[in-house]
Amino acid sequence: MRADRNPVKPGENTVVYADGCDGTVTWSTSATGNSIWTGAGEYWAVCKKEGFRDSEAATIRIDQENAPCNPPSTPYIAVDDITHNLSELTFLTAKGCADGVIVWSDGTVGNRLLVSHGGDYTATCTVRNECGQAEARATGHVTMITPCLLMRPVFSINGSAVFGGSFDMKEGATVHVDASCLMGQLQWSGSGPGDYTPRENFTFNATCTSGDGCSKSASLSINVEKCNLASPVITGPGQVWKGEQFTLNASGCPEGSTFRWSPAGSSVAGNTRIGAGFSEITTAINSDTRFSVTCEWLSCVSAPEYHTVNVLTIPPQPEPPTDPCAGKDTSPRWMTVPGGCAQGAGVLSRDVNNCSPTYNQTRCCKEYMFYGSRSREIKAQLTYMDCNGEEKTISINSRSSIKVMAMEGHAECVGCSNAAN
Repeated sequence: MRADRNPVKPGENTVVYADGCDGTVTWSTSATGNSIWTGAGEYWAVCKKEGFRDSEAATIRIDQENAPCNPPSTPYIAVDDITHNLSELTFLTAKGCADGVIVWSDGTVGNRLLVSHGGDYTATCTVRNECGQAEARATGHVTMITPCLLMRPVFSINGSAVFGGSFDMKEGATVHVDASCLMGQLQWSGSGPGDYTPRENFTFNATCTSGDGCSKSASLSINVEKCNLASPVITGPGQVWKGEQFTLNASGCPEGSTFRWSPAGSSVAGNTRIGAGFSEITTAINSDTRFSVTCEWLSCVSAPEYHTVNVLTIPPQPEPPTDPCAGKDTSPRWMTVPGGCAQGAGVLSRDVNNCSPTYNQTRCCKEYMFYGSRSREIKAQLTYMDCNGEEKTISINSRSSIKVMAMEGHAECVGCSNAAN
């Protein structure tokens, strides 16, 4: 505290300064700021800052030349409220009262009061000079609470306790995270216990709580070291028959990598062949299966690559068609050619095996052969119904054989004539 002039003449003012406050200066005159314009008297100032307790009061006295004797001004005193654990001793502290004496409500003298119970405690500041005295009072409240005896949760990684609140790991590695409370109930905030394969930094939060509202919290930070390890590439079929063996190949990992296939073990009956930077698995499946593979290299694990193989389903087969020739006489026989052409000529028919089921026949389909006389030339028209039920007519000559497919009983020679005639 300082002033431009001290003492001052009667009725004269001066500037009084309060230096060194990085907050707001509050004066005993209720003014605020680093300085005030005032006359003779005693002044105090306090530094206030949000989030912090008020500072001790600083005091300055501005005297007056040839002034009459005046008693001291009202002093500054303050007592902060406190909260403390039950049955433990603590102190109340009074601030201010420069050049004065502090007396507490229980008779204790001094700026500190030892207390063990809750309640209100008052401190009185008395300042005296040759002209009189001045007093000011301040009250502080003490709240006693039951102490929380819980301990903070203890985190574990892969079954081992982690202390210090952080854990370092390689990108792609899998860890099992858990936590426990020595006393009380464990509560997770956000992600809970389980297996994690983090690619980024991650934080777990847990709290131990008791029925009386007591709680202790802790956090575990997972620090992930980036590997920048690319995922492998899978090649292989996308469809196979049930039980059919097939091969999947994985490549694209650094030489010396470990390939980790899934599903593996008993769920995939197969063999694995590993080479420099590639892996091959041969197996068979009975249902649609999604395969994945990762690269593990220098404690780093890549993101998985996936490949789905579907099992083909054989469509239901139609029942074989009924053979219309079944049970019939299949021995060759001659058919008489009407119209006088039977002299050394005729049509020989025989059953045909494996008639196509696409034929729309309702009767047995046969193969007919026409043989003419070697001594005489005979011409005729052969009319027949083919295996699709369509009627056909062709010209035949006895000097060459004619073979057609026709329905049984639906082939005859018409318009037969002798060439000699």
